[in-house]
Amino acid sequence: MATQRSGSYAVLLTLAFAEMIYFIAFQWSSLTGGDNGLTGIKRPNLEIFGFPSISLQSSLSYYFFSLVFFIFAFYLIRRITLSPFGKVLMAIRENEQRAQAIGYNTRLYKVAVFVIGGAFMGLAGALYCMYICFAHIHYVHFEISGNIVMMVLTGGMGTLFGPVVGAFIIVLASDLASVLWDRWMIVMGILYILFVLFARGGIWGFYEKLLRTWKTQKRKSPLSKEAAASS
Repeated sequence: MATQRSGSYAVLLTLAFAEMIYFIAFQWSSLTGGDNGLTGIKRPNLEIFGFPSISLQSSLSYYFFSLVFFIFAFYLIRRITLSPFGKVLMAIRENEQRAQAIGYNTRLYKVAVFVIGGAFMGLAGALYCMYICFAHIHYVHFEISGNIVMMVLTGGMGTLFGPVVGAFIIVLASDLASVLWDRWMIVMGILYILFVLFARGGIWGFYEKLLRTWKTQKRKSPLSKEAAASS
């Protein structure tokens, strides 16, 4: 249903479905543990056929274990983005009606990207639950989805490195602000509003803009013109 809508309607429907899933998880306590969550999640050792068992009980070893998954996921997302499938997704993002006019089933593509995104989110959730050995029902609340959206907005939409930068900054800023002030969410909310109003491209978009400006000025500089003339 959400794939048949666009803009703010799709966002509101997505949030409504997220709230419905949270309610189901809260009521289905026999499966999800309800408000208590799932406790006793074990962090198994890494077993590779033909190699000795690798212990993942320490935080450092589990960090490198998760880093491998992150690099693989980032590479896979980049390959998807550069593929013909990714180019169609970009076309739908820029102008969905034009993509429909040239024959693409935009709804099918949006369903596919929802499935792909859900798979990567499931992988991230599984790694995080194994890290803290606990799965709370709060992780399926729409507040978590909102935080992820804010990470994307802060880092920069439509880019690969932007969400990574945004996630790093938001997590770091949240940890620091929560220590300094109990009402740290107010500060984060103000920062989100400033990014939405004055930095639509996020931090990575601002960086790319500065890089383009620097390259343009470098081409127009007198030293560059003299070097080109002498060559």
